[in-house]
Amino acid sequence: AADKFVLAQPSAWAIFAQIAIITLIDDAWFYGWHRVLHENKWMYNKIHRIHHRAFSPLPFEYIYVHPVEWMVGSVGSLLGLLAVHVIWGGVPLWTFWAFALIRTVHELDIHSGTRSIIGPWIPFFGLTEHHDLHHAKPTKGNYASIFTLWDRALGTHWRPSPSAESVDATPNGR
Repeated sequence: AADKFVLAQPSAWAIFAQIAIITLIDDAWFYGWHRVLHENKWMYNKIHRIHHRAFSPLPFEYIYVHPVEWMVGSVGSLLGLLAVHVIWGGVPLWTFWAFALIRTVHELDIHSGTRSIIGPWIPFFGLTEHHDLHHAKPTKGNYASIFTLWDRALGTHWRPSPSAESVDATPNGR
């Protein structure tokens, strides 16, 4: 039935397309929600400041958030899964688990304090350095999580000036 997870394994291209759809929707939602949490002073102080107690984040601090932040932030994943369900008539378990793994590994990576090995080669991929700058200066921007294209397109991408202390350059110029 269309109301269940699909057990059959789809083609690799279908899994890739489904993960891309879920990720783009989830990440766009995250960007918007995260930006609201920063730009609304009440929401920042009462909800999001908990996460920003981590100045130099550690891997498991990505889950150190207010329950409201976590619940509203999860809506993006649900919207992405719903889009896959509508387009394909169900959500393959392969896609669900692959997305969950990718999302979790990425969050652990950007909160690790170490350089990503794969990230520099993926266009607009949010690297540890991008997120570390966000935690160092929370009012400056860098609200995106997976893809920095949201920050670039919406004017919130931030890097220190060349005269200021800066992060190392990456292969694709981020």
